[in-house]
Amino acid sequence: TAEVTIPVGDSRATIEYRFHGTSHLDIHTTAHIAKGVPDLPRIGYTTTIPAIFASMKWYGKGPQETYSDRQDGAWTTLHENYIPGMFFRYADAQESGNLTNVRWAEISSPVNTNALHWEAIGKHLLEVAAYPCLLSDISLASHGNAILPRDVSTLCIDHRQSGLGGTDSWGALPLPQYRIMPGTTYDWSMRLSLKEVAVAAQPSTMRSLPGLPSPSAPGQPSLPGLPPGLKLPENPQKK
Repeated sequence: TAEVTIPVGDSRATIEYRFHGTSHLDIHTTAHIAKGVPDLPRIGYTTTIPAIFASMKWYGKGPQETYSDRQDGAWTTLHENYIPGMFFRYADAQESGNLTNVRWAEISSPVNTNALHWEAIGKHLLEVAAYPCLLSDISLASHGNAILPRDVSTLCIDHRQSGLGGTDSWGALPLPQYRIMPGTTYDWSMRLSLKEVAVAAQPSTMRSLPGLPSPSAPGQPSLPGLPPGLKLPENPQKK
């Protein structure tokens, strides 16, 4: 168990970790948001992952981005997408691509047999967003196209994110049920694990190009991928 101070007034959180022999990690979080502070844009966890883990699959609302007050036109089913394609580069750089009502999700690489898998446990579902950059890149960019590729992506696994608002004008706040309010306690649980998946791409072997001499040594049989000068071992049965 860890007691964490949230740098928003005197907000705090209690995080309980439980490791299972089946390589699962359960995380239960209770967050107390202080009174008298502004609404929070999101409440949850943020981390970075290697950019090669770019394939994302989730069971929840989709396939387009959804928010708590913008999700009626989405389907709850199994979806799959590519992280760079889930981020929209607005002229005024900003976050995008949030996903709501996520039961489970996983991120994988075409050359790695392990995928990071997480799922909601308990009574609350999750919200998820992934970005092919750092969140600070978005905040500091003068234009969406000014955000350069990185070797890491940002993954946000949230209990909830604030709605977009704008019900009767662009400046209108979200309705109360879609806001993360001060003076409120939020609790949720999730499970993390590594899931074995099939590798989509296999390392290619050396092969000679069509029309070129075989790379094998003179007098040796021609085998694809045999480096020049490498001799085949003798067959002991012929001695």
